[in-house]
Amino acid sequence: MIAEVDFFKHEPWDLPAIKGNDQVWYFIYKLDRYSNGTQVKRKTRSGYWKVTSKDRIVLNRDSTKEIGIKKILTYYIGHVSESVKTNWIIHEYHPTAPDFPNPVYIP
Repeated sequence: MIAEVDFFKHEPWDLPAIKGNDQVWYFIYKLDRYSNGTQVKRKTRSGYWKVTSKDRIVLNRDSTKEIGIKKILTYYIGHVSESVKTNWIIHEYHPTAPDFPNPVYIP
């Protein structure tokens, strides 16, 4: 089961995950952008998610066709100028294939 949540309205430790002992959770969420249309809103009440890797191309298993991009984000508590890095990370996938139906984003 994959939960659909408004991801950035929750602190990582408050995410409504499927209960269990698993430390890997999957969510589907829609990215929210600032009014300039380029920057993604990744701020929560207590901190923010920071992209900590280069974009990585995701290829189709059966070919070398690009189907998406993967980003790795790390959660920081506090404001950008005075923040503390945590051990919370997400892997965020964005589809890029033109024939991909109704884009969704999975961390």
